[in-house]
Amino acid sequence: MTVYKPRPERWPQVGLKGFFVLMTLLCVLLGWLGAQVKWIRDREEVRQRHFNWEGYMGGYHRHLRQAPWSIRILGEAGDTEITLRKGTSVAERKRIENLFPEADIFLDGEFPSRIPPNLPSSISDPSS
Repeated sequence: MTVYKPRPERWPQVGLKGFFVLMTLLCVLLGWLGAQVKWIRDREEVRQRHFNWEGYMGGYHRHLRQAPWSIRILGEAGDTEITLRKGTSVAERKRIENLFPEADIFLDGEFPSRIPPNLPSSISDPSS
């Protein structure tokens, strides 16, 4: 009579083909997750570089719009609008537009021609 069983009597068996399928799915999932984490880090790097300029933020509002779902599930907040300094290059502005697809991007001195449609009414209505 054996008191101690070091392992189950039957281990789950996975063939070589099934093993490669599982490894492929794991690698695809980890690759996608890595891309989302890089996107979040790039957004944070842009915030640090462009928005910590003597406390200048322009019309920058967080949490009023949702970030894309793929980074929102990792805890990233959305941005409503971002005002950049006048010396920002066109390439950098395009990069920021790609990093923040939910935000309206303006150069310093530009003013929005419209109120963004999905802002709460208390923010978008100046008379209240």
